[in-house]
Amino acid sequence: MKETKRTQGHHACAQCDAVLGQASDLRKHVRTVHEKRKDYACPHCAAAFGTASTVLSHVRAVHEKRRDHACSQCDTAFGKASNLRTHVRTVHEQRRDHACSQCDAAFGEAGTLSRHVRTVHEQRRDHACPQCNAAFGKASNLSRHARAMHPPDAPSSFECPLCSAAGANVTFGDVRAGLLGFAAHVHKQHSGESGAHQALIARCGYTCDLCSSEKPPFTCKGIRDMIEHKAAVHKKMRGFSCPHCTAAFAVSRTLSAHIKAVHEKKKEHECNYAVHDCKAAFAKGSDLARHVRTVHEKRRDHACGYCDGVAFGTADTLKRHISAIHLKIKRSRGAK
Repeated sequence: MKETKRTQGHHACAQCDAVLGQASDLRKHVRTVHEKRKDYACPHCAAAFGTASTVLSHVRAVHEKRRDHACSQCDTAFGKASNLRTHVRTVHEQRRDHACSQCDAAFGEAGTLSRHVRTVHEQRRDHACPQCNAAFGKASNLSRHARAMHPPDAPSSFECPLCSAAGANVTFGDVRAGLLGFAAHVHKQHSGESGAHQALIARCGYTCDLCSSEKPPFTCKGIRDMIEHKAAVHKKMRGFSCPHCTAAFAVSRTLSAHIKAVHEKKKEHECNYAVHDCKAAFAKGSDLARHVRTVHEKRRDHACGYCDGVAFGTADTLKRHISAIHLKIKRSRGAK
């Protein structure tokens, strides 16, 4: 059979079902697929590849930032022809050729299907955080976790610069968790002082200028969070309506999260905290991270800037505490 294929110009691989047109293609296939050889190193970074053409594509796309492969149906362009083909197939043709054998899910790429099986059905969490007990199914989720929870060179705590200038020492929790408590502290202790607003901006990154002066302003580290806050809270924008109910949202990702959690009942983020053998599952990764911090690690990172020694596990709980106790804002419990 193999001789017949060869006489017709085909070369079959003895280790799998692949059939190549030329002997050189077969040798390259064996070398890169079965022997896993990466003989071609990138001259600019530590990456290595199985073929010289792959190195060239890598250099053009990654280091030279070239986007030579433009989509004829939209304005998107790619560094590799294979990425363009995938884009056309999955975005414009809406093809989902890779179906899961264990559920109804289908995907545009084989790699996405493999990741789905590993993380959803096999419950694998191969990407462990080296700084805490968290583990994730996708490397991208681990990267987001590291940026949010373990920012590089972030101090374990920070002092209020306004108090320090006056000879006092008021300390808050880590950079991410201490923002709300710091904003409340500045609002209570330093409102109207010169440099108070600048201190908030320097520490929190972005401070909402539309929030009422009667309570601490919304603060965040990312511009996208600030844009979404203003759209949802102050402009009351609800441009993304749920097709299943009357709910509407300011941004599309919040709508997507709502559909997954409420209507599809998807809880793809499972807790695998080995110490407590926990089986809790959540619709959002952020909910899982909060669960681990507050339930398993018993962290109370959100300190009240008005009280001494009072801290909470979540920012929402701290907000409710400040509103109810310090700002005397009562929650509506419906008509009586």
